[in-house]
Amino acid sequence: MKLVSLLILIVFLTITAGCNNSCPETTLLNAHSHNDYEQGRPLLDALDYGFCSVEADVFFDGNDLMVAHDKDDIQPGRTLENLYLKPLWQRYEENGAIQPGCDEFMLLIDFKHGGKDIYNCLKRQLDKYQKMLTRLEDGKIMPGKVIICISGARPISIMQNENDRPCFLDGRPDQLNDPGKYPLSLMPLVSDAIYNYIKLNKNANTPSDLLDEDRIMKVIEQCHQQGRKIRFWALPNATGSWAKALQLNIDYINTDDLKGLNAFLIEQK
Repeated sequence: MKLVSLLILIVFLTITAGCNNSCPETTLLNAHSHNDYEQGRPLLDALDYGFCSVEADVFFDGNDLMVAHDKDDIQPGRTLENLYLKPLWQRYEENGAIQPGCDEFMLLIDFKHGGKDIYNCLKRQLDKYQKMLTRLEDGKIMPGKVIICISGARPISIMQNENDRPCFLDGRPDQLNDPGKYPLSLMPLVSDAIYNYIKLNKNANTPSDLLDEDRIMKVIEQCHQQGRKIRFWALPNATGSWAKALQLNIDYINTDDLKGLNAFLIEQK
């Protein structure tokens, strides 16, 4: 009896190892929190629901990276470092990972305007967090526990000419046709709007009937053949859309409804 109890204790400790912070009941590798900063507790709600990917929009105010959807929404203290980098680093230091069973957590940063200044500010801030980051060193990908991809006003030409950097590009489907110019070491993620794959269908009974599955599947397969992951934004927050995303093998399911997607994916498991 004592031996059985000891074995149960060992199994429990193994499962909970590396999880000093509150851990989710289930880690959801394919769950992405769109505009995560609009949640009640940015990043923390997504972590509690088991998400492995979050998105933050940023502006450069001349001094810091401010998290907001519009420039008029900028509030003091709501910086990329305060809302995301510091909490991720604390979780990494305490647990050695961001989520149990998640080898690489993604922070998608949407630049709301371009220019060298916003990119250089990001790189300066990431210097102190390099230990946890997937990064490019001497042209080679060095795996870490957090990967940062830049979307929006992306500094493509600058990043293409760097052999060392702490972040990567969020690409677009047309760039898949030129993998020499956009290698995996530059562009591990591809994103597109789901409404770019809608067809006219007068006989459609449901929204999913409007999806041009042949065309979207070709993009997904091309992406996966090149070793990249794919995400579609503007995906409706509905179980039918999430089910279709699973069926199509989309890597990151984009949602604003963290609780709803969490319940759906756990039910599917």
